Amino acid sequence: MFFGLDLVGMVPPTVRRTALHFGVVKAPIGFGWIFAADQMGGAVLAWRSGATRNAWPTYMPAHFVIGGRAVWRRRPFSPSTAAASER
Repeated sequence: MFFGLDLVGMVPPTVRRTALHFGVVKAPIGFGWIFAADQMGGAVLAWRSGATRNAWPTYMPAHFVIGGRAVWRRRPFSPSTAAASER
């Protein structure tokens, strides 16, 4: 149920942004690649979690790795990084 609601909420804005970036003619191809990349990323993470579960009898190492990456990617905002990202 959640997966369907997630798609209903995320597909229209993604298609709209893809159309703005790639143009109306190439938007379906661009959205297809975005969707495929999202599915492949989910598959890789699911496989890695399964490999962790097979190596240790818990998912805890996978949770720590993903949590650590999330904290690492969430850097504090500073005006110098915002100016660099706008270039």
